[in-house]
Amino acid sequence: MQQQASPTTTANHSAFAIFQNNSPVLPIKTCLCGEEHLFWECQYLIESLKPYRWVPNKKIQQRINEKLIRYERLAVAVKRV
Repeated sequence: MQQQASPTTTANHSAFAIFQNNSPVLPIKTCLCGEEHLFWECQYLIESLKPYRWVPNKKIQQRINEKLIRYERLAVAVKRV
């Protein structure tokens, strides 16, 4: 009688949210602009967050534009927000 190979196990890649005051705490990462916040909180990326008469730093904006051109998936994610 031949033995059957046992099924291989796969790694569990689920993420666990840490809650603080009943709100999930997301890890803060360095944004494309260089600041420590999530990209949907960035004035450079989200038009509605830009204060009245706010003028972006040209070097930062250029660096962001280059990354969005170079990384299509990133550009798509930013457009979804």
